[in-house]
Order: sequence, then structure tokens, then C-alpha cells
Amino acid sequence: MKSRVFIFLVCALLLGWAGSAKAVWITDLFVDTGVDYDGDGDTVTGYFDTFMFEDNAQSVYPVENRAGIGIGTTFIDYGNVIVNHLRSGSTYLDTDDEDMRLGAGDSSSSWEMTVTWTGLTGEVVDLYIDTNGNTIASARYTAGTFTMYFDTTPDASFGSDIGPGDDTGFDDGDIVITGTVIPGPMSTGTATVYVATGQTLSRNVNLLLKITQVDSSLPAPVLGSATYDLQDLVGKQWLLSIATEAGASGNLIWYGENDNDNLTYLKGSGTGSFQLHAVPEPATLLLVGTGLVMGGLGARRRSRK
Repeated sequence: MKSRVFIFLVCALLLGWAGSAKAVWITDLFVDTGVDYDGDGDTVTGYFDTFMFEDNAQSVYPVENRAGIGIGTTFIDYGNVIVNHLRSGSTYLDTDDEDMRLGAGDSSSSWEMTVTWTGLTGEVVDLYIDTNGNTIASARYTAGTFTMYFDTTPDASFGSDIGPGDDTGFDDGDIVITGTVIPGPMSTGTATVYVATGQTLSRNVNLLLKITQVDSSLPAPVLGSATYDLQDLVGKQWLLSIATEAGASGNLIWYGENDNDNLTYLKGSGTGSFQLHAVPEPATLLLVGTGLVMGGLGARRRSRK
């Protein structure tokens, strides 16, 4: 009887452990393009943990106008990002002399890093007005694809319109990483529309991604980590954390209200940051832990004999 109780308690503990697997923030990323531009033996000096970016984004809601958006409303999001700095903690890496393109306005550099996301599908799960009159919305994401590109012919350009509709050059480089959204409680986000500025949006989004591709055919591991072999992460999970700051988010407009297609578009351009976290898979943790426990029980029985 005691053995059964022991096994039950251990299995319950393992299930709890597997269900609460912690994401590990990757703080030792590096970039290596295979070209030494300034003769110092590397491409970007030092490790980093945060990508800073400029972006253009658009969300499409299947309602006639903003008033129709509520809890349960679905949306599809699209966007383009150009990485404009790499940061370790609060320190920006010295990338200027390494000839990395620092944003869409930098026209004299040798390479750029861009990110696109397509079909990012979600549902509004909470919506309210705070005491300052700001609109706070929470969403849960169910699908979508993120792709990072490395391009030695820098040509990414934000179009004249807010939103990604007329952007060019964001998806014509070599693919570095592709990941698809895993639906569930870890793929969530919040957004705040501030009434004081009228057109300012801040966002905090966490997306659990399954890595489907890491391009090993490139001449160098353009994106790497001192801790993780990124090629080994194919088929495994990463948590992508994205944040934009109020006041630094540029322009935000609602478009398409009361038109014939009964759709409402939220378009924005701004700046922000994203980070990568490695996430142990619960099933793997559970199998490893169960194997250890069963092995221990077998040894216990043999010792009794």
C-alpha cells in the first residue's frame, strides 16, 4: 500500500513539475555572418540577449467598426520588423563598425536582419477601460508563423502607408529561423491604447513557438548561442517575448470602419524589443522524471529481495 501511495505522490509531483516548466532566457546569443568587416576577427562583438526593432503591423477584425470589438472577437495580425540594435542588458552592442544595418533608414550598410509574421490569429479574451480612460485588451493566440531573415543585400523598406501593406524587401533574404505558434496559455498578449496621446499603443506579447526550421546551409551560424546549438532546437519550443513602449510606438490608426467589407483594420508602426527563451517540453520532462522514478523503484525492490 505504501508503495502505491509513494508512486501516486511522485507521479503527481512530476505532472506538476512538467506542467510548470520554466522558460530559460537566452542571454548569450551572438551573430556571425562569416564576414569580418572591420578586421577585428568577428562580426558583432559580444553576446546579447535582446533584439531592438522598428516595425509595421496590422490587425484585421471581422466587425464593422471598433464598437463591435469585444470579448470573443477574433483577429488576424501581420507585420514586418527590421532589427536596428542588439542589446545585452541595458548595454547596446557596438554594431556600427561591423556594418550591420541599423534600421530602415540606414542605407550604407552591408547586411540586415528582418522578421516577418503572417497569419497570427487570436481572440480577445478580456477588454476594459481603466481609470484613466485607456483601453486595455488581452488576447490569446492560436496560430501564426514567424520567420527571421539575414540579407547581404539590404533593401527592407517601410512603405508610405502605416501598416505593412506596401512594405518591401523584408522576406527576400536567407531564412535563419522559422517558428509556428503553439496555442495555449503561454501564447498571450495585452495591448493598451492611451487616450492621452490618442494614437499611442503599447503591447506585451508572449508567443510559444515550435521551431520548424533552422537554416544550416548558410556559410556561418548567423544567429547562435554559446549555450544552445540552435540546430538542435528544431522541433522544440521557444518563447518569443515582444514588447513595445508607449510613447515609442509611433503611429496608430483605425482604418476601414463602416466600409463595404465589414472589416476593421488597426494599423501601427513603432519600435520595441524582443527576446528568446528556451522552454523545456513538459512531455520530455515527464518521461525523463518517470524513468528515473521507475528505475529507483526497481532498485528498491531488488534490494529487498
